[in-house]
Amino acid sequence: SKPWGWEVPVGEAHGPKRNAEMKSLAVVLFIFAACFIAADSHSGYVFVSSPAEKTVSYAKMLTAAEQATNQPMKLKHFSGLVQVERPLGLAVDSARGVLFIADPSKKTVFGVRIYEHASEVGVLSHDDPLVVMRNVTVHWVTVNSVGTLFASDPNNGIIWTMPADSIQAHLDGKEAETAVKLYSQHQQAPVRLPQGLATDGFKLFWANGQDGEEVGAVIQGVEDTGNSEPMDTAKSMNKQSESAYGVCITSSRIYYTNSANNVFSIRSDGHGRRVSVTDQLQEPRGCAYDGDGTIFVADRKLGKVYSFAGAAANLLGPRIMTPVLEVADAYGVAVLAASSAWSLSVGKCFVTFVIALGCLSHMGN
Repeated sequence: SKPWGWEVPVGEAHGPKRNAEMKSLAVVLFIFAACFIAADSHSGYVFVSSPAEKTVSYAKMLTAAEQATNQPMKLKHFSGLVQVERPLGLAVDSARGVLFIADPSKKTVFGVRIYEHASEVGVLSHDDPLVVMRNVTVHWVTVNSVGTLFASDPNNGIIWTMPADSIQAHLDGKEAETAVKLYSQHQQAPVRLPQGLATDGFKLFWANGQDGEEVGAVIQGVEDTGNSEPMDTAKSMNKQSESAYGVCITSSRIYYTNSANNVFSIRSDGHGRRVSVTDQLQEPRGCAYDGDGTIFVADRKLGKVYSFAGAAANLLGPRIMTPVLEVADAYGVAVLAASSAWSLSVGKCFVTFVIALGCLSHMGN
């Protein structure tokens, strides 16, 4: 018989078999439509580390409709991360569904595969943490769009890197290359107690924890120095702060936190004046951009994650800081962008649809 039972002999069009097939088709279409509606409700996730609590938590970002009704973000904790002792910097490889956790106490960068829960919106599941980098005292991490990982080691003045294929091998339990040095203070590169990192896919930015007024609080380098001398590929973007911690970037601006109570912003080309976004925090640390106009920043002393509007190219003055999450000793922040969460959900929708389609086709035979 024909798949789906569309071509049937005259007289059978309204028989029991035909009716059963039409009901099954209706169920499949309903599942697919509902799945797309659910996928459209995804608005990404915010991840935050707490070294004091030895935890990594997350929350689904609010949709426009949820924001309009003043619904709060719901914090959830990853359970089972028993290998992690002191989580600091975080980064998410959205395309591959991997969360990276810097743990200097273990001298390790962990990789954790994460998945959206099949039936509960806003719930993530995860595999056990696996070692991606070892024997490195890394505090901060970032990852670019092709899966290359970058990590800063402030104790030794080093910025490490590892390509995506090596990371994949480590996650699969296979032998792979170890991390390699990209920049080092010993190479006369402008690396001084390096802290937060950010990448735009071409350039790498990092915050210096000391000597910022001498060599630069925020430095722009490259993701691959090639045959060039590292010191020749990096330049200072700002020397108006002695030290900096977290750094995050939009298409037009760089944001960074300092060791006091400030969040500052400069233009991504390094020109123009430095703008004070806020001086009302107490110990701001990590920051992250959601790709859709919002910056998230963690304050470890206040135990909160704040958000503010950060997409404006011509930032003129302070921004309103909105507390969105309460996390004791909040330190590192990372974002799984809304578009990535949506695409993951659509992928699950497609798989569900194909399975249902196959079942229906089998019924028609």
